Amino acid sequence: MLVEAELKQLIINENSQQQMIVLKESQGQRTLTILVGIPEILSIDRSVKRHKAHRPMTHDLYMNTLVAFGAKISRVIINSHHSGVYFALIELLKDDEILSLDARPSDAISLALKQGVAIFIDDALFLEG
Repeated sequence: MLVEAELKQLIINENSQQQMIVLKESQGQRTLTILVGIPEILSIDRSVKRHKAHRPMTHDLYMNTLVAFGAKISRVIINSHHSGVYFALIELLKDDEILSLDARPSDAISLALKQGVAIFIDDALFLEG
């Protein structure tokens, strides 16, 4: 079962290589913490703050490419966890067809925040924690 989630907190520690994204289920209190690197957390932070770069950053380029090909992100899903690593899917909608792309959760979250689309977490991931 998928549970809709929202970004609860970004924990940025410039003295560490491991940064934290904290997601919270939208209709409950359970949270999921994902460790990411500094570039990934800063990209998400820019998305949250709606910071516009002078030139397209990687996620901007990705979004521009999707638009050019007539696709859009419908939702992202944090769907599994193996050996300490989380995995995600970006679901694209193009011509009434849904395409699922494997992605790092940090990329999926950043794109979801940029586009204002829903973030979902597989319920089993809450049970693992």
